[in-house]
Amino acid sequence: MKVLLGMSGGVDSSAAAILLQDQGYEVIGASIQFYSSTDSAFFNSNLDKNIEHATLISKLIGIEHIVIDAQLEFKDIVLNYFTSEYLKARTPFPCVICNREVKWPILFKKMKELGCDYISTGHYVNVMDNNGKYYIVQGKDDDKDQSFFLWPLGQDILKRAVFPLANCKKTEVKKLVGNYITDISEKKESTGICFLKSSDYRPFLKSFIKENSIQIEKGKFFNENADFLGEHEGYPFYTIGQRRGLNLKENKKPLFVKQIETNNNSIILTNKKSLNKTVLWVKDYQIVDKNDFNAKVKVKIRYRKQENLGMVEFVDEKTLKVKLIEPVDSVAPGQTAVFYEGSKLLGGGFIDRSE
Repeated sequence: MKVLLGMSGGVDSSAAAILLQDQGYEVIGASIQFYSSTDSAFFNSNLDKNIEHATLISKLIGIEHIVIDAQLEFKDIVLNYFTSEYLKARTPFPCVICNREVKWPILFKKMKELGCDYISTGHYVNVMDNNGKYYIVQGKDDDKDQSFFLWPLGQDILKRAVFPLANCKKTEVKKLVGNYITDISEKKESTGICFLKSSDYRPFLKSFIKENSIQIEKGKFFNENADFLGEHEGYPFYTIGQRRGLNLKENKKPLFVKQIETNNNSIILTNKKSLNKTVLWVKDYQIVDKNDFNAKVKVKIRYRKQENLGMVEFVDEKTLKVKLIEPVDSVAPGQTAVFYEGSKLLGGGFIDRSE
């Protein structure tokens, strides 16, 4: 069987290539060129090096390797979404948009063009066939489970997907790749926003605003009693739940961003307890089967924390209402709510508002 493997040049996709070949697949490695490192001073300059590493590991194990140019799609879809969400006072989740609209559709199209039987990546997840309905399930390594980012994948992709790292631990993967090339096995993992050099998105956003002649003025901080607390740099540079970077030296008690008002460029600050929410309104959702939601499900709004139980109500074809058993804090519009039954991923969607 022939498989197209998405290769980032990191240890996980390199291990996936080795394992797939050992399992008897004919493997074609595919790296995606999302941007040029010279496009922006704020972009992560490691992309070109990562593609070189993917080419090198492919050569070492004797598989074909191709590079797919997706620079136009990345700019038009991911970057436009990323910047426009902040300008709408929402918190973007570019990984999900990239998976849904760029990375996986491009790999899936190339898989069919090359006559491959399957598509694969180095994610630590698996696929389960439940009477013809395909679900992602969490992998063996709890610390590396990446199902949270993959809820938008459709049935057409999942029934052709192979995940060779499903039953692997990260330590095993690094050792396997280290047998071929230590430079890759010892690479640091990317964290935060993968296409930016820094985990702080604000310098990039400020540059984008300036280049596009968008007028963002300084605004005002208020508390919930409408008392003036100080000035801020402009509403797009803050997110719900933010505490650091407010620069309010006179306030001794911790304050957090509770509400962002775009109409008057004002930001409302509060204490942490006031950030608690028990109801989420979720839009643009995708699930496998409505029948999975007849009972309480596990709800996650962040990758590594704030797991909760809740009931999901289908308001209409575009909207879900999620009632949480326990409150969660710092819920920002634009984030995702992801649903599980045990280790089985049921679906997810984008949070529109909370209460």
